[in-house]
Amino acid sequence: MNNGQRYEKYLADLFGVSNAGGGWDVPDLMINGVGIEVKSTLGAAFGSVSLTHKSGVWDITTRVRSKVLATAVRKSPILQRINDEWISSTDHHQQVVVQIPTRYAREYYRRKECAYLQIKTHGLFRLGNDNPWNLDVPKFDPKKVTLRARRNAPKGGGRTANFICIDCSNSQHSSVDLESLA
Repeated sequence: MNNGQRYEKYLADLFGVSNAGGGWDVPDLMINGVGIEVKSTLGAAFGSVSLTHKSGVWDITTRVRSKVLATAVRKSPILQRINDEWISSTDHHQQVVVQIPTRYAREYYRRKECAYLQIKTHGLFRLGNDNPWNLDVPKFDPKKVTLRARRNAPKGGGRTANFICIDCSNSQHSSVDLESLA
């Protein structure tokens, strides 16, 4: 169990709900019918898509779970940069980072039917205009949202797991914390 999963379990226990640690397409917590995404730190990955390498070209897999992330990847220059930089190198520890509009991070979780985002280190945020609990919390608006692709060294059997993740940084702090509402 990683730090994020431990924090989700802690909050689930605190609120007496049992559905912490949901799948990729559902909220981490449902409290009184309201979906909440949970992160232990701002530096945690905010969603990802898998990469594939076929016929000498890097692309996202055809079975992308999130249309929001697929759109963000397709509209950004990250695939072009990956293909330019990774094909010409044998270094298996490369990284490509490109900045994208902030709205993609919020939209990713709104599509999971989350109204709020709780970050242990920063507090509780709205993900859109919905505010079902009428709380005085800011909209999640990090100063920087990026797509980060990491090329991993082959594991046993020559297989690799390469992903593009959304990363957020430089977010404001909220004066409200989900833990204090329990």
